[in-house]
Amino acid sequence: LGGGEGGVYVRKPGNAQSWLARGTLDLAGNTADWLDKKLLDLPAAQMKLVVLTQPDGSKVTLTRDKPADKLRLVDMPKDKKLKYDSILDDAAGVLSGLQLEDVRPAKGFDYPSSGIAKAQFVSFPGLTVDIDLADKDGKSWARFAVSGSGDAAKQAAELKARLSPWIYALSSDKAKTLREKLGDLVETPKAS
Repeated sequence: LGGGEGGVYVRKPGNAQSWLARGTLDLAGNTADWLDKKLLDLPAAQMKLVVLTQPDGSKVTLTRDKPADKLRLVDMPKDKKLKYDSILDDAAGVLSGLQLEDVRPAKGFDYPSSGIAKAQFVSFPGLTVDIDLADKDGKSWARFAVSGSGDAAKQAAELKARLSPWIYALSSDKAKTLREKLGDLVETPKAS
């Protein structure tokens, strides 16, 4: 190019001619930065049922009858109260703006066989998202199974095709929420 300027040549596949593109091409060193990190965006308001099951078998179930109703904790202990008013919405909102931290092909990934937390999210339109979450190599890895009925059948098929070939590392805050037990959601009321 002369004069010490950098340049980039581009060529369309199957075409013998190359073209000089002006400017410089700056590629980030981490290929994960190139990815569209958005996995799911299902608001808490759409969730009819959320079940969080921990590796020890303990289970937290959240439910509501209609979208306008507040979520309620099934089997709420009579001597306890929620830690704060929106804590159940926070748990149901894990899939809202869910992004990946890293990704690996599911095929050939040695997914742990123990220590797996499970979560199930069922929406009012009929979409069901099941998540298995396990730690490996310092990251919380999730695999997704998606199904749907009625109005959500098409959306479920699209999500299943996009999510099932991969295993995703989730952020520590989302992984922590998926691992919540009853004691993380409730507390003993303070004496007045």
